[in-house]
Amino acid sequence: FGRGSLLSAEPDGKSISLAGLDRIVVPGFEKVGATGFSAEYWVRVTQYPGACCDSLVSDGESAGDFFMMNYLLGPGQGENGAIRPHFGTGNAPVALSTAKPNVLALNQVYHVVTTWDAQDPNNNNGKIFINGVVVLEGNVSGNVPAPGGTGDNMIFIGRDNRENLPSHFYIDEVALYDKPLTSAQVLAHYAAGAARRASFPDEVLADEPVAYWRLGGEGPSAMDASGNGHTAAPDIDLFSFGADSLIPPDSDTALELMGDRLVTEPFEKFETGFTVEFVMKSDTRPRGFTNLVGDGESGGSFNLMVYLTPAGQVRPHIQTDAGVFAVDSVQNIADGRLHHIVSTWDNSSGVHALYIDGEVAEVNAVAGAVPFLGEPVNTGNPIFLGRDGREGGGGTLSSSMKWPSTTGLCLPSVLLRTLPRSIFRLHHPMNHLSILVTWTTCRMDWPTTLISTKPRERRMDSL
Repeated sequence: FGRGSLLSAEPDGKSISLAGLDRIVVPGFEKVGATGFSAEYWVRVTQYPGACCDSLVSDGESAGDFFMMNYLLGPGQGENGAIRPHFGTGNAPVALSTAKPNVLALNQVYHVVTTWDAQDPNNNNGKIFINGVVVLEGNVSGNVPAPGGTGDNMIFIGRDNRENLPSHFYIDEVALYDKPLTSAQVLAHYAAGAARRASFPDEVLADEPVAYWRLGGEGPSAMDASGNGHTAAPDIDLFSFGADSLIPPDSDTALELMGDRLVTEPFEKFETGFTVEFVMKSDTRPRGFTNLVGDGESGGSFNLMVYLTPAGQVRPHIQTDAGVFAVDSVQNIADGRLHHIVSTWDNSSGVHALYIDGEVAEVNAVAGAVPFLGEPVNTGNPIFLGRDGREGGGGTLSSSMKWPSTTGLCLPSVLLRTLPRSIFRLHHPMNHLSILVTWTTCRMDWPTTLISTKPRERRMDSL
């Protein structure tokens, strides 16, 4: 026990190493249901069998007393290193024949699932999945063992009582089902186990932002981690660097703002469009329009700003030489929950989309219509995180904000991009980890802020 995990998604987990005559034995129980069975495990083989077969996960109590045993084949049994599932002596065939795509290479990790659908014997109801994909299938008759029969046998992880040979493999996450898993279920299990926990800064930098403020360090300014030199500085001293990170397990600190805001120097941030992306939380609706992330320098000088309305709706904007575009989300996001927000616009097609929590949001038109075309204006404005130059009196970070003392707004991460891209959930922290945010009135914690220059298309990952 205690070996390294075989699942990328569980780096802190443990597997077991079976060497020689080691094995785990589980007392008998019914494991074959009226619709069939599935056996699932992660395995890394270190040596092929020297004779007939090695038991990986099995119910082989004696020569003819078995049903669903999963073997790794040795010499003379077909392809050395192939998986062979069984279906009891009462079915034909007793086991699936082997083929080369089914062979496990040495010292590589595989996700293996074998299934049998007892109710569909004429439609390739016996299957072997490796890494989420069917590699071998065939017709097997549908005779289910009687209660108390071979379906009630002991379970052996490692050598069984039929092929009493030394084992040479690591195995992890063994699961048995009294039904056949579907192809979609198997693929979902593999994707979940193989997913790697992303590093948020690495994911951001891989997308080549034009500006990226991690908001760690000691201050007093927030340096641009993209290397492009767009430092963000606070207006006044109502802020504190060194707050606890809002994106664990990232140890980089956050910035706590209490009535302040971060403002950059003016810089160009448009190429083929833009994307504004952030995670926020608001307990109640604001009294007035509030800038979340934007470039609103003065009354008519803005482009990509994203506001929170008095009704708790998200209002993204665009401004070109053709006029102003704005929509309001139907959804009220001032509900005390974390929300992932993305506003993206493709200049060439004129298509704008608002995403809330990874899904295209239903919106109502405020100004303009899609496709919204024209040459972008005010593309070199500063970026305001929090209170901007247009709605200063009612801004989220304003110390004069008249909200109840138990309310507040938090934007745990902000990304502004100038390319239309397609992978929104990649940067969604709730896809990779849990976030707990607490604050008081007029407090905002910012762990990371990023700006890029391209619109984004929607992307869904397994992350």
